[in-house]
Amino acid sequence: MAKSFQTELKNILAQKATDQEKTGLLEKGIHIKNPTKQTVLAAALYEKAAKGDLSSLKEIFCRIGLQTGEGGGVVLIDDIANKNK
Repeated sequence: MAKSFQTELKNILAQKATDQEKTGLLEKGIHIKNPTKQTVLAAALYEKAAKGDLSSLKEIFCRIGLQTGEGGGVVLIDDIANKNK
């Protein structure tokens, strides 16, 4: 029986980060003892969010269990584009 896509993806994400990926994390100031490929993806998502990417920020909040939008929780408002109007 063939493994599901979800199982295969989980297996890939659980693999150890390559030396190049570890170096990239260290250069970004991220010090994790045994980083995995999932760590590398989390760091990339964090970087985008830290630069103001609202979809990345929402994804992080969702992944860590914070609500965004209706029903309470964190609400993100992109009003930067409206400052010059």
